[in-house]
Amino acid sequence: MIFSVAVEGGIDLAAAKRILEHTGHLIGREYVLDGKHQLNAKLLGYNNAAKFSQQWFVLRDLDHDSECAPSLVAELLPAPAPGMVFRLAVHEIEAWLIADSEGLAAFLGVSAFLFREDPDSIDDPKSLVVRAAAGSARKNRMAPRPGLGRETGLTYVLELISFIASHWSIERAAERSDSLRRCVEALRRL
Repeated sequence: MIFSVAVEGGIDLAAAKRILEHTGHLIGREYVLDGKHQLNAKLLGYNNAAKFSQQWFVLRDLDHDSECAPSLVAELLPAPAPGMVFRLAVHEIEAWLIADSEGLAAFLGVSAFLFREDPDSIDDPKSLVVRAAAGSARKNRMAPRPGLGRETGLTYVLELISFIASHWSIERAAERSDSLRRCVEALRRL
């Protein structure tokens, strides 16, 4: 089955593509929007397209926009089309990457102990990844230089895309992240 994909950013696109490949689907058109507000604005249009011949996989972060993913999904897309798979990474896509604690730790050159928490309960997964990268003995520029006021370093996105493409184990991650497991199951049901 071929899916059109809509996501918030580049890391989300890399994750969505790997998840679709993992579940045996092909990727059609890709829509990388500039954040959740633009994605939300286009969601009903994507859903209308999914009523006819297109299959859609729309992925966004839950962030702290609701207490739980199901209530935000119901608010943003109360009547999903049969061809629509709309999923939320709890709380951010980085939580799904942290869920593969073994793989991410090896990639960053840090202890997997840093990622021991339930990934879906981590309040700010992106900050945890940045802190872990900053503490790595390996040279990287994923963490921002002090005093610049940036949330991430210059290579943050590129490094995580590389991790997703070549090191991320969706099987291991889905064992630890309930939101990722449910996403994989939803795509496999189609």
